[in-house]
This record gives sequence, structure tokens and C-alpha cells, in this order.
Amino acid sequence: MAGIPTRIRNDVEYEEVLERIRKGAEMIEHPLTTDKNRAELMKVYDALSDAAIAYRQHPDVRAGREPVYEMELPDKPLPVVAETPDPPPAAININLSDWL
Repeated sequence: MAGIPTRIRNDVEYEEVLERIRKGAEMIEHPLTTDKNRAELMKVYDALSDAAIAYRQHPDVRAGREPVYEMELPDKPLPVVAETPDPPPAAININLSDWL
């Protein structure tokens, strides 16, 4: 799992996030961690903790199901594409004068 997730989708991801939280706590508490690194690690730790808490508080998870999230819409409105009907087929000119 790369990056900091903003949303956890299932229990496997939840367990991975908990492991990252545990390892982050060890790094934060390590005596050789500088104050600057500790501050950066705390930001990641807080974001992961918030995601884990949000996952566990989701109503679907509390009911024993995987959470269903509403579809996220982009910031910009989607372009409207007008459907254009197919043009009518061109008239076929049949010369029947040679038939007789």
C-alpha cells in the first residue's frame, strides 16, 4: 500500500493500515528520531489513525459488511455530450429502364 489512504475499503486494507500505524509509533518513539522527522511521522500517523477510525465507525462495517461509499464526483462538472442521431440513409437511385 503506497501513500496515505484517505479511505479504507476492506478488512485487509484495515489490517495493513494498523500495521503501518504500529510501525510508525515505533519510529516516533525511537530515541534517534529527530524532532523534524517526528513531526512528519506524526502527520502520517494521524492521517492513518483517522482513516482507521473512520473505517471502523462506518455503519456497514459495524453491521459486519464491507463499506459502500458513494461515488466521488470530480471537482469540475463533467462535459455534456449531446447524442446526435444517425443521419438517414441516402436514397438509392435504381434505374429500372434497362430491366424491360
